[in-house]
Amino acid sequence: MPEPHEESERNAAHQNRISTSNELRIDLRALTAPEPMHRILGALQTLRHDQQLVALTPFPPLHLLPILDRWGFAYRVDELPGGSGSITIWSPGIAADRLATAQ
Repeated sequence: MPEPHEESERNAAHQNRISTSNELRIDLRALTAPEPMHRILGALQTLRHDQQLVALTPFPPLHLLPILDRWGFAYRVDELPGGSGSITIWSPGIAADRLATAQ
């Protein structure tokens, strides 16, 4: 049986994760470093080729960018009001796939 704090962490993670057919959104602003980076890397492990990940973070996740470069992901980082950040991550093939089907 899971410990009470494990159960509440699992519920909080589930409540902050929204998935649509093409987008996975997670709100990590309440977490402290390095947990947002670990959660983003974990979410990328389950991301389908046709999905993008949008993560809200307590600050722009600049330490994550070299890892994303090594793993071959494309991304956009935005600074939000109050110093928090948003990062959108996708497979580089998605943009090419969408352009091809739009023509």
